[in-house]
Amino acid sequence: METLLEKSVKFTAVILSSLLAFSAQADNSSFQHEISIATQRSLLDTKEVFFVANYHYYSNPVTTHTSPFALNTALSQSTNIGIDYSNLNANNTDDYSLDGTYVFDSHVFISAEYKRINGDSDEWIYSNDERETSFGVQIGYYLSNSAEISFFYREGSLSANYRDNEVLLNGFDDSLVTSQFDAETVTYGIYFQNYIPLQSFGGINLQFNWHNIQKNDNELSKYGASEPDKTGFFDRTNELNIEEKTNYFTVSADYYFNQSWSVGANYQWWQRDTTTTDYNHYENNRFEDDLDIRDYSGHFGVFGINTAYWWQISSNFSAEFSVSKLFNTDSYIIGGSLIGINAKARF
Repeated sequence: METLLEKSVKFTAVILSSLLAFSAQADNSSFQHEISIATQRSLLDTKEVFFVANYHYYSNPVTTHTSPFALNTALSQSTNIGIDYSNLNANNTDDYSLDGTYVFDSHVFISAEYKRINGDSDEWIYSNDERETSFGVQIGYYLSNSAEISFFYREGSLSANYRDNEVLLNGFDDSLVTSQFDAETVTYGIYFQNYIPLQSFGGINLQFNWHNIQKNDNELSKYGASEPDKTGFFDRTNELNIEEKTNYFTVSADYYFNQSWSVGANYQWWQRDTTTTDYNHYENNRFEDDLDIRDYSGHFGVFGINTAYWWQISSNFSAEFSVSKLFNTDSYIIGGSLIGINAKARF
């Protein structure tokens, strides 16, 4: 059976090769349509394969000769609308989103995004039936032709159900049988970007992000005994509530030697406070009910380096190759070492 990576590479090749005839005769000085098909995978875990495809339309032509190719759309300051699809093979989730940005004559811009995530996998405890939706808005101002600052707000909700049919049929002492999971998340923060030209096509791109994330998780799990009786199979019910507050900062700098090649470094920092309320109820007085409340506070940082090269294959057809490495990673970060390819068609 083909892996997701093999399928995505073949699909990318078919789509982009079909655009070669069109690309050969087109002028690449500007574009209004962009199709992107990308894949990224971890060098440490072959299951961590990320695939994404998207399309964006820009109301005003986006020029390609005044900035590095990879930053053309970010610096275009043009009203646009887009649709995205992505898949993370590690837990088999499908992510669909629709986004749009409107730019006023006053250099103020407003963006909105709707996202839906569907998950279905036997490898993760909450992934047999997982649904997540989110909606976000962003308002910002273009400080110059190459700098912007914005404020964003996003709300999201997640619901999931887990059921272990093997336990229901065979029975195992105090094994998880069913679980219902719900979560509400509110995120707000600040984004800043500034590209500083240093020479004809060289320059430094600076970015800063701050996220404040407030999340409330509720989980109801039922556990079964090895010898279910007529009064019911479940003998223990667990109610778990986790209130989590996170401050997340990122700062990055990428140096562009020319329009195609860049190297960069970034630093990410998390500060997290959680309160966990854990309640167990036992049927038939098997054990005494118990309640446990735990508080946690901690922080950690991650440093990363990266490089990328943009290969302009033809007038409208290109491929970008990237490699990144994170240091001091832990379970909150997916993939310490990543390699990716992003194929684009612009016309």
